[in-house]
Amino acid sequence: MGLPLLGLITLSYLVIGRQTTALDSALLQSARGTGGPFVELFSGLTHAGDTAIIAALTAALAIVLAAKSRARTSLLVISGVSSAALANSVLKVLVARARPDPLLALIGEDGAGYPSGHAALSATLYGVVAVLIACTGLPRPLRIGVVGAMTILVLLVGASRVYLGVHYPSDVVAGWLLGTIVVATFRWLGPRVDRRWT
Repeated sequence: MGLPLLGLITLSYLVIGRQTTALDSALLQSARGTGGPFVELFSGLTHAGDTAIIAALTAALAIVLAAKSRARTSLLVISGVSSAALANSVLKVLVARARPDPLLALIGEDGAGYPSGHAALSATLYGVVAVLIACTGLPRPLRIGVVGAMTILVLLVGASRVYLGVHYPSDVVAGWLLGTIVVATFRWLGPRVDRRWT
């Protein structure tokens, strides 16, 4: 948790001081899509980080955990995702960074750009799912497969935000760092609040 937190603080400081502007712009120009078949792919993938989707999946996961007599972990999941959403909103206000030129974006988005809420929330929820699966007694190949799939999904959601031109790369990295902090906290607290953790 310490390293991601330090990374987020440092990156935020650099963004506020506009020290990432040149690199961000260059990377965005290289990675941003201009059309073609990947637009539909990334336009679909990006919805995996939508607030409504994340909220619905979080509620479903919490209900499943509660039904399995793991109410404390259920509350921890809800608290983790809610904390990520709140921290993301606070950082957006504090940093107040504008998004890339909307005329060049492939989809419409508004509001401040830093951090990427899609990156933060997807990293948080899918990271929590990965932790929960990794700590079960399921066969090792299955656990590795699920953790790998969740990791790839988080990376693709973040990449989609840059490809679609609605976020700078540092916005996405900040979202990933924020999500990592929350997931690391969840992993540390989990065994301490739930006797059935493993």
